[in-house]
Amino acid sequence: MGARAPAADLNAANLAALLRTFPALGVICQTSDGTWAYNCHAFGAGITDAWWDPVDPARPGPHMPPWVRIDWPQGLPRNDWSLANFMGAFETMGYERCQGEDAETRVEKIALYASSGAVTHTARQESGGNWISKLGSNIDLHHRAPGALESASYGSVVALMQRPIA
Repeated sequence: MGARAPAADLNAANLAALLRTFPALGVICQTSDGTWAYNCHAFGAGITDAWWDPVDPARPGPHMPPWVRIDWPQGLPRNDWSLANFMGAFETMGYERCQGEDAETRVEKIALYASSGAVTHTARQESGGNWISKLGSNIDLHHRAPGALESASYGSVVALMQRPIA
């Protein structure tokens, strides 16, 4: 089954909640509606037709609709939200660890966030240097820098990775 109706749109209540959750976000520029079709980790890897998560697909938990397609790179552990596991997942997509969040020609970067040792979010840098994030089943939005999403919910940026783009 494909994606169902949007999980959330950028209405006044949702905007207020986002600004409470991410106080450094500033101006919000929505780039797509909310959907369960993909999450931030999939979006970071350029995947928009699956939820990319190490959760066991046989037991995704009560928050996940049963029709959501859950993928994770083969050979990597399930139920492991460690930085090493997520870096391993992104390495299967051609990413390698890097330093610095500045934009580089023909390079795509991602930022991995973690809280209490568990990866919570992935943001991707666009060619112009702005960052873009998918907020769970919520909207996709632009933000100035990875630090704009550092919060109690997502924790802080713990790693940057990059891959060449044509």
